[in-house]
Amino acid sequence: MTRFTDGEKTVEITMRKFDGTNLSPDMSNDIFEAPLSEGTDETYKVDNVDDLIDYVNDWAEYREECYDREALEEERENDKENGLERIVDVVVL
Repeated sequence: MTRFTDGEKTVEITMRKFDGTNLSPDMSNDIFEAPLSEGTDETYKVDNVDDLIDYVNDWAEYREECYDREALEEERENDKENGLERIVDVVVL
């Protein structure tokens, strides 16, 4: 779980893959750590939490907004071959 705030709203986001039996470890910190500047108390500061929620939902649905076209097709095909489904949990605090 990774926590984000825009100063008005704070959320905890978990991003995983599900193989029908097991959930992968949470990938949200790996996905978001590099492009974000760290805030306080292990909470990342972002400009707009709602935009981030839209992004994680796009990620879960393999929407192009999260990828360039080639990477999107490769990731989708890889997950399909391995029977993986993407699971996103967003908790507003």
